[in-house]
Amino acid sequence: EGGGGGGGEAVAEEEEAAARHVMVAFQGDPNMGKSSVINSLFGRKVVSSSSTPGHTKHFQTLFLNPHLCVCDSPGIVCPKLDVPRALQVIFGSYRIAQVREPYSVIRLVAEHCRPALDKVYRLEFPREDDPLAAYRPGGGGGCGGGEVWSPFGLCEAYARKFSFYSKGGKPEAYRAANKMLRDVLNGHKVVLFFLPPGVSPASVPAAAAAVAARE
Repeated sequence: EGGGGGGGEAVAEEEEAAARHVMVAFQGDPNMGKSSVINSLFGRKVVSSSSTPGHTKHFQTLFLNPHLCVCDSPGIVCPKLDVPRALQVIFGSYRIAQVREPYSVIRLVAEHCRPALDKVYRLEFPREDDPLAAYRPGGGGGCGGGEVWSPFGLCEAYARKFSFYSKGGKPEAYRAANKMLRDVLNGHKVVLFFLPPGVSPASVPAAAAAVAARE
């Protein structure tokens, strides 16, 4: 009986201790860094993390100290009617592997990339007489230089530069697009910028010139 009483007291103590600690849960979109923040808090890797959205599959609870328990949770994917799919891709909320048509995302990247995307990768503009160039003028894309790049043209030029060719010898633009999107997601080479709400793109050159003059 004495042993049973001691066990009951131990259980009561555990329940009392559990009632005293604070639970902090990390929730949000996939690939927002929840697991990375928890690892930083502990000063070591206590939960697995990855740049791939949806890496965390289950809830995990860990005690930082006797009074603080943190909970890592899978990313919550909610319908985002006001956020374009392309933005969800480059911000990591939507898996790149699930993107069937990556060229619209590449267009968004090119429009918000400084230096220009063709300058970042030192891409060569395709020649008009090149029979393998699937590029056609007039695609836009927001890149610098005197040429007019299309999103597909950028991807094709990247494939040529890094030798992404199919068995038939054609540049694999789709593979190149996926590689560039992963560079964006990982913060490798490509730097994106977005203007604050209400700021007109036409006002940027004058503002940049004024800042440069003050410096």
